[in-house]
Amino acid sequence: MNYIDPSDEIRERQLFEKMAELQKEDEDQRKKTLSDKFFCGGRRKTAHAMAIVSPGRGIVKVNHVPIYKYFHEQCDRSMILQPIDIAKIACVVDVSLFVRGGGISAQTQACQMALARCLIKRNPFLKTLFKKCKI
Repeated sequence: MNYIDPSDEIRERQLFEKMAELQKEDEDQRKKTLSDKFFCGGRRKTAHAMAIVSPGRGIVKVNHVPIYKYFHEQCDRSMILQPIDIAKIACVVDVSLFVRGGGISAQTQACQMALARCLIKRNPFLKTLFKKCKI
């Protein structure tokens, strides 16, 4: 004869309720992160760039590859990341840049403009700071 302990049923029910609660929190977190993404574009001559800024760990990718593989020169990378350095949020956001057309310097400036616009959309108080720094 199998004996079922009522405390096992209670523990199982509590575990199920806890899992449902965690699932709901996960869905809420997913909705929140979706609303925390900012999209903006930038142009320079014939180069067009689109930036996506989302909460993260500081990863920057250009056309799905790390920034150092796409822009080989340090001056180009530092110019693109200048808005992040000024805003002091280097390890807080992930940035995805999509760029096409133009030469390397035009792409660099288009990426910088797109990133600056995204950060301004995220925090409007940065606009005056970027104007002082001539971005």
